[in-house]
Amino acid sequence: MEATSEKWRNNQQEPITSEGFVEVLYEISDPDLPEARATSNHELYISTMPDMLNPPLIDEVEREVTPYATLEHNLWLLDGSKPTVPDNGPDEEYSGYISEGLCDENGDFTINPKISIVFEDIVRILSGVTIAWSTAHGDYPARFRVVLYAGNNLRASKEMDNSTGATSIVEFEMTDFDRVDIEVIRWANPYRRARIEKIYPGIRKVYTKSDLLKFNCSQSIDPLSAELPKYEVAFEVNNIDGTFNPQNNEGLSKYMMERQQLSTRYGFRLDDEIEWIPGGVYYLSDWSAPQNGLSASFKARDLLGFMDANYYKGTFADQGASLYDLAKAVLQDADLPKHKTGVDPWVLDEALRDFTTTAPLPICSRGECLQMIANAACCTVFFSRDGILHIAPLGDSSETLKIHDRNSYSKPEISLTKPVKQIDVSMYSFTAEDREKELYEGTLEVHPGENVFIIEYSNAARTNMASIQVTGNGVTLNQAKTMIYAQSCELVLNSGNSGTTECSIIITGTVMKSTAAIVTIPNLEAGETQPLKNALITRGDHARVVGEWIKRHINNRKSLSVDWRADPRLDAGDIIRVGEPEKNVRVTSSDFSFSGAFKGKIEGVEI
Repeated sequence: MEATSEKWRNNQQEPITSEGFVEVLYEISDPDLPEARATSNHELYISTMPDMLNPPLIDEVEREVTPYATLEHNLWLLDGSKPTVPDNGPDEEYSGYISEGLCDENGDFTINPKISIVFEDIVRILSGVTIAWSTAHGDYPARFRVVLYAGNNLRASKEMDNSTGATSIVEFEMTDFDRVDIEVIRWANPYRRARIEKIYPGIRKVYTKSDLLKFNCSQSIDPLSAELPKYEVAFEVNNIDGTFNPQNNEGLSKYMMERQQLSTRYGFRLDDEIEWIPGGVYYLSDWSAPQNGLSASFKARDLLGFMDANYYKGTFADQGASLYDLAKAVLQDADLPKHKTGVDPWVLDEALRDFTTTAPLPICSRGECLQMIANAACCTVFFSRDGILHIAPLGDSSETLKIHDRNSYSKPEISLTKPVKQIDVSMYSFTAEDREKELYEGTLEVHPGENVFIIEYSNAARTNMASIQVTGNGVTLNQAKTMIYAQSCELVLNSGNSGTTECSIIITGTVMKSTAAIVTIPNLEAGETQPLKNALITRGDHARVVGEWIKRHINNRKSLSVDWRADPRLDAGDIIRVGEPEKNVRVTSSDFSFSGAFKGKIEGVEI
């Protein structure tokens, strides 16, 4: 549950809450942009140039610029509202770019301030660039230009006149470049320094509640990791001007692609200020803008949308591999986008190190692999609001939230699951067969140069005892790059021929035969039998621990759902208090919409 102020919590207890707000920040950029750095021609010594493209964070929120009181015309009042620069420099503060020279009475500079963004590789296409000038001082240029280069070759330029705000969105087609120069030609206020707080390659669109025609947010988790979680937002915006129409060559649709990042935040007006909390980080998965429609709709979901491809690198581990290491290998193989802090976008609980397995991960989607690992480690897969994927035991909420007659639209609906007599946990063991078997035989078309094939076979085999036979004129096996796994082979073949060549492949190896034993965890005198088949459980003590964990959860038989005036600080997985008399409920799904006010539905189990 997201932490909030006491004012926020008291507001939720009122019969009618104060004005609510929703914002969606959509970054229309390339999710696979090359690394970049920012440089300038003449900056003041307190500038923090390395942070221009990745502003530092405090509690997962972009740090605001410190508005130092420097000697410039009408920049600050003698009221203590702006700090002075410490004698030893700005230390840990963030100031962005500040030009060394001041402009004259007309806003002109002796040397035009210029920022260069240099990419490590060619950028193929961007929709523009977003520049935050000096929002802290309310300062901005009267004229500036954006120039693109590929090496030393000029690619394109665009000059902007009469900028009237502290943020400029420069929309134009930027293609095949590796450097962007932002040059200030004239500043709006005399005797001031040019300032740039942040630069975003691409277009950053902020949709407020007045822009959103529809908005919906949903979260669902499974405490037992029997299913994968799903976090999703869906919204509609006005598209009367055709900005998102595919047929509009001047629009933004050609720059849109899956995996572009969206983030949300929610707020309430409390006294004279709006208190905001982060909503979540999502990645664009679907969008549409009907030709004859007036709106454009968008859907975005969590990082698991990147993990639909199969993981095929499972291997046997005679000495046992920790579930922590297995989860890390799957996540690294997925090549997920880095978190905006630069760290990996996942956190694995140390509890995963307590469980080991000798079995390989089966060939299935990377998401399903994580689900299997979490289930075998008595953990749950969930996301925090900064978009980080967590595999950890569910904890208790640090804040208390109550759903009662004053904030619900109906009494809770309660249903009862069937009683479970026992939990039967399968425990797997593997023995090598006496002789080698043919795992795969087939014919492949090999093109000139290096060729990579993923070969799958139904029988699991020991990787250190497999052999590969390649028969084909001019085709050789690249043994250094070829990788053999329990149920697959990443086969690398080199061909010195000028055309396509057919070659035959035979893979042989020692098959590992699997057998399952049942570990029974008794529960009630009568009821159903609950089976659990998880291929990663290979020891009896492991099976008993997982069985007892499941037993504790399935005895919470009362499922509950209620429609309520949603409080957006609630997360799936939280424990809240519902009804009269109050019952403790673990929330398993939360769904709410916003159309001037928050309204939603939660489902959970009484604990």
